[in-house]
Amino acid sequence: MNFIKNKITILLSLIFFAIVFLQCDKKTPGSGNEPVVGKAEFIPSEIASLAWDVKQIELKISWENTAWKLAKLPGDIIESISAELGGDASKSGETTVVIGLFQNTTSTDRSQELMLTNFSTKQTTRFKITQNTTSVSTKISLSPEVSYQKVTGFGGMLNPSWTGNNLREAEVQKLYGDLGYNIIRMMLYPNQADWGLNTATAKKAQSLGAIVFASPWTPPASMKSNGKQSNEDGGFLLPEKYPDYAAHIKAFVDYQKSQGVNVYAVSIQNEPDWKVDYDGCSWTPTQMLNFVKNHGDQLGAKVIVGEAVNNHNKAYTNALLNDAVAVNKFDIAATHLYGGGIAPDNLAAQKGKEFWMTEHLFNETQKTKDMPEINWTWKPSLDYVAKEIHDCMAANFNAYVWWYLKRFYSMIGENDPKSPVAEGEVTKRGYIMAHYAKYATGRSRIKTTIQNARQLNSELLVTAYQGNNEYTVVIINRNPDGLRVELGAPNEVSSTTAVETTESKNMAPIESKIGDDKKSIMVGLSPNSIVSVCIRF
Repeated sequence: MNFIKNKITILLSLIFFAIVFLQCDKKTPGSGNEPVVGKAEFIPSEIASLAWDVKQIELKISWENTAWKLAKLPGDIIESISAELGGDASKSGETTVVIGLFQNTTSTDRSQELMLTNFSTKQTTRFKITQNTTSVSTKISLSPEVSYQKVTGFGGMLNPSWTGNNLREAEVQKLYGDLGYNIIRMMLYPNQADWGLNTATAKKAQSLGAIVFASPWTPPASMKSNGKQSNEDGGFLLPEKYPDYAAHIKAFVDYQKSQGVNVYAVSIQNEPDWKVDYDGCSWTPTQMLNFVKNHGDQLGAKVIVGEAVNNHNKAYTNALLNDAVAVNKFDIAATHLYGGGIAPDNLAAQKGKEFWMTEHLFNETQKTKDMPEINWTWKPSLDYVAKEIHDCMAANFNAYVWWYLKRFYSMIGENDPKSPVAEGEVTKRGYIMAHYAKYATGRSRIKTTIQNARQLNSELLVTAYQGNNEYTVVIINRNPDGLRVELGAPNEVSSTTAVETTESKNMAPIESKIGDDKKSIMVGLSPNSIVSVCIRF
């Protein structure tokens, strides 16, 4: 028994000395050995609500003996943070941080938080930014009782033999499936051995609902006055070869049909008024008139005439439109826009013909005073490509067809250092065209009236369209400030949606709100943006 008591006494003694030892080992306050605790805080710690159009604010991060991290929590206010990391575990100081803000063009006040993390303590502090909403700056009235052209569609050109950039199947899917393009242009090569170069791609586009049309750059050399495929010397199609050329075009249409591609239309000649040292053929308006009068109904597809370099050259289309025989043997008057010339073709409309823009591009690589950015970056694309498509719609064109679909300056990026996106990715220009492809195709353009409540820096570009139980509106805002727009519809609205493309967004959904009267829709436009709205009734 005593032996057990002695054991317990020894054990208790050991526990006592262990406790004393541990207590003595602890650093007591004021001993100079306590760990340093860093500090990090916002200055000021809070701010009042901001006006809707404030584009940036400055904050200070005061820190002492710690590193810190700044991050934005979910929300739509904060665009950028000038410094996300800072501080020093062995120093103290202040860091000025500039917070870039998106303007609030929504229908309500909104807020978003910044979170500051102190690496020393792992503690977080939040800073709330609140923006007030803005009032309507522009009212746009829709007047479906005034109707203009029906829009056939939008698309671009294939020509892998010249660029090596044939579209891959996934790229065709993006353009003609996801983004709503519905026209694809093929080259009608002079040599039959080349006719299959575009076929697989055209067939894929057709499977997604695309119209396929073809343009010849030259007849076979054996049919021309100079015996060459070029026409720098003015080489033209020999009149005695007109029947052979008609048969050549018809054979192309038949070949494509045998491969599963239904060619919707064929052109007589790409740019008949332009002499080049590559494939080309010169035509006079009289020559084109005679060919169409005698052979226009023998080509196996709808017929496109014109395709002059510039829309100011109406000689080709006018000659055929004014001829009682020829006017019944073609379907589409077409033009290119090199050098400008966007204007309606009233004679074509009077004669019941569609009016297509079948080729143009912007690819300037030099910065100028008027164009301080490379041509295919966002702002020039909005100012040139988006505006040109708008202008063509406003000028009653039925279709708009870009040059190459896949190029650094086009709709799909290529393997080129100049390309703004990776090969196979959709460019900003690709999304710009998609706004029209998805929201104008198959609909009829209607009248709009714009009333601005405040002065704008730049003209607001608006076109609207009527479809089955819906109106659609495409708006280009080239102003440096956001806008809040009210769309007025003549019918009671059941639902509405909208998408926006900016320098940082690609057809992203945005708020569109039906007014209490059920006939107005409010939508916000970011600075330098293109917005499409669908209004269902």
